[in-house]
Amino acid sequence: MKKRRTRMSQTNVNLAVQEQSLDTPGNGKWHLISLKAYELYEQRGREDGHALEDWLKAEALVQGTTE
Repeated sequence: MKKRRTRMSQTNVNLAVQEQSLDTPGNGKWHLISLKAYELYEQRGREDGHALEDWLKAEALVQGTTE
């Protein structure tokens, strides 16, 4: 039986590599940052256009570099 190969776009490969490096087993930082960023988005009233700002602020909060 032949193995079926699927192709991933370069974007999907890059995203998979990023997720793997950010959220390694036992680390969970990526998940915590994403939850905090979503919380910030909701606090703003779900206003679009601030995703990067939310992510960076959440990252700083999770890593304890700001209050």
